[in-house]
Amino acid sequence: MRHAELKSGLMRWRKAAGYFMLVVFMISLNFFGVTAPTLTFAHSSTYTNPIRPGDFADPTIIKGKDGYWYAYATGDRFQISRSEDLQTWTNMGTVFASKPAWASGYSFWAPDIRYIDGQYVLYYSVINSSGVSAIGAASAPSPTGPWTDRGSALLTVGATLIDPAGFTDTDGTNYVLYGSYPGGVWIQKLNSSGLSADPAFSPVKIASGKYEGPYMVHRDGFYYLMLSSSSCCAGPSSGYVTYVGKSASLLGSYVDRDGIPLVNSRSGGTIMMSNSGNSVLGGGHNAMLTDLSGQTYIVYHALNRYTAADTVRQLHIDRLDWIDGWPIVREGRGASATPQPMPIVTGTVDDRFGDSVATANNFVALQGSFSNIGGAGTDSGAFMRLTGPDTMARVKVLSGSDVQVQADVRTMGTADVVGLLSNYVDEDHYVRILLDAATNELQIETVTNGIPTVTTTSLPSSFEPDKWHTLTVQVRGNHLKAEVTHANLGDPLAVKTTTLPNALVNQGVAGIAGDDLAEVDNFSLSTIFTAYTSLVSDPPIVSNNLLTAYSDEFTGSLGAGWSWIRNDPNASVQSGSLAWPTQSGDLAAASGKPGVLLRSPPKGNYMIETKLNFNVGINTIRDFEQAGLIVYTNDNNHLRLVHSTANTLRLLEFWKVTQEGGGTRWAGATNFGVPADTTWLRINVTIDPVTGEQHYRPSSSTDGVNWKTGGVWVLPANTSAQIGLVSHGRTNATQATAKFEYFRVFQNKIDRTEGDVTGDKYGDLTTIDADGRLSIYANGFLEPAHNGYPFVNKYWTSLGTSWGADTTAITTADLTGDGKAELLALGTDGHLRIWKNTGSTTPWTFVTWDYVNWSDAIRIAAGDVNGDGLADLVSTHTDGSLRIHVNTGNASASGTGLPFNMLTWSVPSGYSSGITGIAVADTTGDGYADLLVARSDGTLTEYANQWPSAPNQLPFAAASWSVSGEWDDISDISASDVNGDGWADLMALTTMGQLQIYANKKFYTDAPFDTATWIYYNWSGVSVIG
Repeated sequence: MRHAELKSGLMRWRKAAGYFMLVVFMISLNFFGVTAPTLTFAHSSTYTNPIRPGDFADPTIIKGKDGYWYAYATGDRFQISRSEDLQTWTNMGTVFASKPAWASGYSFWAPDIRYIDGQYVLYYSVINSSGVSAIGAASAPSPTGPWTDRGSALLTVGATLIDPAGFTDTDGTNYVLYGSYPGGVWIQKLNSSGLSADPAFSPVKIASGKYEGPYMVHRDGFYYLMLSSSSCCAGPSSGYVTYVGKSASLLGSYVDRDGIPLVNSRSGGTIMMSNSGNSVLGGGHNAMLTDLSGQTYIVYHALNRYTAADTVRQLHIDRLDWIDGWPIVREGRGASATPQPMPIVTGTVDDRFGDSVATANNFVALQGSFSNIGGAGTDSGAFMRLTGPDTMARVKVLSGSDVQVQADVRTMGTADVVGLLSNYVDEDHYVRILLDAATNELQIETVTNGIPTVTTTSLPSSFEPDKWHTLTVQVRGNHLKAEVTHANLGDPLAVKTTTLPNALVNQGVAGIAGDDLAEVDNFSLSTIFTAYTSLVSDPPIVSNNLLTAYSDEFTGSLGAGWSWIRNDPNASVQSGSLAWPTQSGDLAAASGKPGVLLRSPPKGNYMIETKLNFNVGINTIRDFEQAGLIVYTNDNNHLRLVHSTANTLRLLEFWKVTQEGGGTRWAGATNFGVPADTTWLRINVTIDPVTGEQHYRPSSSTDGVNWKTGGVWVLPANTSAQIGLVSHGRTNATQATAKFEYFRVFQNKIDRTEGDVTGDKYGDLTTIDADGRLSIYANGFLEPAHNGYPFVNKYWTSLGTSWGADTTAITTADLTGDGKAELLALGTDGHLRIWKNTGSTTPWTFVTWDYVNWSDAIRIAAGDVNGDGLADLVSTHTDGSLRIHVNTGNASASGTGLPFNMLTWSVPSGYSSGITGIAVADTTGDGYADLLVARSDGTLTEYANQWPSAPNQLPFAAASWSVSGEWDDISDISASDVNGDGWADLMALTTMGQLQIYANKKFYTDAPFDTATWIYYNWSGVSVIG
């Protein structure tokens, strides 16, 4: 088929001027001998939040038709920032030079930017001349203005008229969403310009007064209502949370993952992002952007946890994943505080048509012609105009087979169609995606063997083809998806998909198609984004070992260990629960403090749990009764996890009240989950292994089995707090009784057997030094003079200097159960010798047990393999075997029986040559020692202990994770709990003379050791560590 004959195979090309086709190569880097231009490839750089300095609250963002990104934020007259790359921002002035006449003052906030049929529309919140909040609207021909206010409020009657967000449905109807506490979130229909409300439409409530800051996205047949909730602006107590609900209908009902409606008194809602414990605090009031690869990003403001008292809310973005039909930030990791891959803002092929030389390098016309039109006075700047009949062109740039092609397109003059081309192989095999002005359709035409197959979907009846619209085509394997939007803000006007025939899968090139006078701008071709398909696991909870001494089942009377702050005589133990009528007052208030019931917590990581019966009904106005758990330092510094009431809402709130340093007193909450008459509440407490900061993560359940997790509050290192219960917030009109069925404290069964020579529950380090002496470095992790480094001074050094010559391996572990580690040494004479710890400043004075016939042993390590509190022995041998000797229990602190007298398990091969170190310690935090093996090929492998799930079976049956190629400089390893958090940390002696210590990451699902926390230099004389 000749080029001129293509017309006969098309669905409708009626213009005598013919059509234009421009092709972008995806398979040839140097076609026809033309060298490709310099390109920017995917994820070539990173960004770190915040992406813009300074205060920038309630952000909204759009990619203008001139190709720049524009962001707007709360503030006097609304500030406008422009960026080409989302990294460097330029102040472009303000929206309003003077306030609209109907507004009272310059208190503008919560803008939302849209592009509707050729003009930019900004919705905003303001106080009107009557002194109440109202929704305003302004329009402009460009993102920087000049802006013209509509002359009066867009909405003046309704509940909580703030936080507007525009949205256009697939039928072309415009809407505005709005609302906040306590009135809830509503949706109102607008006219075709988006600048006037439809008087025949009554606003519809789509979310309860728990929420504010709505943003709507229409995707894959569902409407996603994104919302924010809780304390947005409470300094270090800012607990803002972003939620989402989902509906098959724009007007609802919106439900969460569990099917609970968002309008309920006990409001549903699925968390997209909440405080994770890093430096990003109170992220919310979100918008969304989509990069040139198709990856979506949440756009939001947040504070810095370390400087939150300044209440500066800065501009942040993070990857927004869509997993199992729900949006979530970074697979559930939440806001980022470390470098992240940059959004793709420049395509592999990228042309705004402002440079005719660059365009000539990008595009080559095979027939017909194209021209660059200057951009002065136009909303898009320069653009490409297509001219001539039966025109075709090609671009010579390498790209992948899975791509996204995008451009702004419009038809002008006599033009009928304009669009994009994909998978073009030759004149008989290609796909065209077209906007057809005459039929008002989005068309996908698939041509194979010269035969076209056309599928269509209607564009809205109000569609204006001579105004710029964004056309996006995604090709992934045999799946092609085309989408038309005003400005790629998540509200498509039309979506069409098709399955590609085999002849076109992973074949061909992409480009532009259109007839005479069609116009195109902002063309990009990019490799399509990689979709993330699974959620990260929630951090593990500390729950496998009930501490009865810290708990109370509330049987008979209040148990021992409790104390009162302001005793409440109305609290009493009745029928197996603590019945406590709500008191008047509130701990967050300045006066009228209620009583608090407290007890001391255990040291280290732990979890508190209660089962709470608290019947406060639903739907009735009831402020602000609450009952639940508390972590209490004093009235001005505490956390509390409560089932609470607010207006008609019933909530689960996790409050933080703080007055650090005696300065400003802050009180704010984060919320999550849905309460019931009976609700289980948990607070999981973990200590950061590096900083010592205390992380408090709440959970809730309505059945005691399935749990929801909320945002984290962080308290400073060494905070001394008590734990307990609260019941307060009664008004004269209401009083409920909180019934606590139990108060339980859990702590993981911790394996403390490895390395703790001094008995302080922190792992110490034992070495054989260059002078042949055996030395002990006592752990000083908590000593201020050590600046956070665990090993600074030698605690003890042997008198003898023959350890280096006489010893091949050492390990230290508690064999007797007294909390102090014994020394095990493998001698060059074939003996295994064990020194019992004396408990004195000279811990090992004489050999207690001496085993012969160990000449075939190569390495030894010891840890509590079977969870009985006594260290077991693991060894490797010249025959390649790994052998495990379970502790007999006969070598108690006062006894003299042998700790090991028989082999328990053996792995027959794989452990002879190539091993540079083994360690046995609890790296998974379950109280059972795991096996670490370092090999000369650079592999570090963990074999997680299987004993908890398979008692009395081989504990190290399979590798749980392995990292290759990064550990090739290791000469020996050891492991013990260096920072006292209950999880073993890794110590590695390198061939370069360094001692590297890796604090256990523990919260992650991948390998727990990746970056050294502490590095010691000049350790080249040390030959063995244990």
